[in-house]
Amino acid sequence: MNQEITPQVANIQDNFMQTLTNFFNQYKKIILTTLVVIGSLFLVKAIFFKPAVISVVGTGSLTAKPDQVEMLVTKVDSNPDPVLAIMAGEESIVGIVAKAKELAGNDVEIQKSFYQVTPSVVTGDVLYQVINVFKITAQDPSKATDLIKGFYASGATTVSGVNFIPENREEITQDARKAAVKDAKKQARDIAKASGKRVGRIISVGDDLSKGNSTVSTNGVAQAEAEAQASYTGGSPVEIDVSKSMTVTYEIW
Repeated sequence: MNQEITPQVANIQDNFMQTLTNFFNQYKKIILTTLVVIGSLFLVKAIFFKPAVISVVGTGSLTAKPDQVEMLVTKVDSNPDPVLAIMAGEESIVGIVAKAKELAGNDVEIQKSFYQVTPSVVTGDVLYQVINVFKITAQDPSKATDLIKGFYASGATTVSGVNFIPENREEITQDARKAAVKDAKKQARDIAKASGKRVGRIISVGDDLSKGNSTVSTNGVAQAEAEAQASYTGGSPVEIDVSKSMTVTYEIW
C-alpha cells in the first residue's frame, strides 16, 4: 500500500533541497572550478600519459576422468586406373566402418572428415591416390588400444590425433579457461610490480580454441601399446590433464 507523504516529511524534504541549493549557490565557483580541474587532469592523462601494454599467456590445468576417445583414421588407396582407385577407396570405407562398429559397438560415431582423389607420378607412371580420413569417436575410452590395433590390422595407413574427452567437457573447459585468466593476471601483477607499476584494465583476451582434450600422438601400434602400459589402465588413462591457454593483454600504469 502506498503511504501519503505527511506535511512534516514534505517540509523536511523542502528544507533539504533548499539547503543544498543554497550551498551550491554559495560555493558554485569553487565547485565548478574543482570539476574543471579534475576533468582537465583526466584529459591530460588520457592524451599525454599513455599506459604501457603487456601481454601474458596464462595456463589453466585441471584433471578429469575420460568419458570418450576420438581418433583420426587415414586410408590411402592407389591404382593407375582412377576408377579402380575409387572403388578400392569405397571398399576401404566399408571396412573401416565395419571395424569401428565391431570394436566399439554400434553407438560409435563415424564422421568422414576428408576425401580426395589426386594423380601422382611414381617412377614415370601415373598413380591415382584416393585418401579417406575418418574421425572415430568411441563412447568407451578403454577401447582406444583395441581400436588402434584393429585399424592397423585392417590396413589403415595412419591412426593419429588420439584424444581422450573428459566428462562434462564444456564445464571442465570453462573452469580451465577461468584458471588460465587467473594465472595470466598473477603473471601481469608480478611483472608490473617488478617494474614499479600496477595492472590496469584488460585490453584483449585470446583463446587457444582447444576443446578440453587430452591428446596422444600415435604413429603406430608399438608406440600406442608402450604408452598404454606406461600411463593407462585397460588402454585408457584413469585421469587426464585438461589444459587451456589464454593470452591476456593489460594496461599497466
